[in-house]
Parts: sequence; structure tokens; C-alpha cells
Amino acid sequence: MEAIITAGWLVAMAKRSIWIGDPFDPDFEWRKPRADRPVPRPLSKPLPAAERLWKALGRRFEKGHLAAHLTEENDWIGLASRRELEGLIDEAFAGRRDDPELPELRALVEKLDRRTIYYLVATRRPSGSPGGTPEGDA
Repeated sequence: MEAIITAGWLVAMAKRSIWIGDPFDPDFEWRKPRADRPVPRPLSKPLPAAERLWKALGRRFEKGHLAAHLTEENDWIGLASRRELEGLIDEAFAGRRDDPELPELRALVEKLDRRTIYYLVATRRPSGSPGGTPEGDA
């Protein structure tokens, strides 16, 4: 039974898309998301290595290290500073410093403002947020 649950968890992780959401999205409300805008507008394309990031993100949510909530569509939305995102990447890539996806991910996070708290969205929707596209994706 445990093997079946673990296999299902791995399938769910592989289908996840994780991206950084716009903290200044005027159409998104953190405390009570609207049905027509359940997640914030993306600032990034879906992040590489979603399955590794999702594992690390899940651990941080469970331990209470990142504020997060589950939407009605089963998307997870967390709050994270640039420093917390860097820590998440370090955890997700521990022992894998030569991973080819790591430089792209680090470069994306290095562009973020250190003083801003961003949304971190984990969804099963492949294209991210309804009603918006990631910057640089158009």
C-alpha cells in the first residue's frame, strides 16, 4: 500500500508547475482569492526542476517555514523572499551542484528584489495563472 501512495505522490509532483507570482497583482487577494483569479499573475515562466522544488517546498510548508495555503483548485500558494527562494533552491539541489537546470534557476532568482515578498505558486495548471502570461513569455 505504501508503494502505491508513494508512486501516486511522485506522479502528482511530476505534473506540478511551480512559478513566482507577482506580489503587486491588483486582481489577486491573498487572504480570500476570487474564483476568477485563484492565483496571482506569474512573474516567471514555470521553474525548472519542479519535482525537486516541490519536495523541498512541501517540507517547508509542513514545518511552517513558509506561510502558505491551499486554494479550492488544490494549488499551493506560499510567500517567500528572495533569500527564502535561494534557501529552497539550495535544499532542492543539495548534492547536485552540477545539475544543468541550477544555473538558470539561480539566475532567475538573482533578478528578484531582496526587499520584496513574492508569491510562490505550485499548480497542476501547465500554463500558470489564468488571465496572464509570465513576463518574457509573450
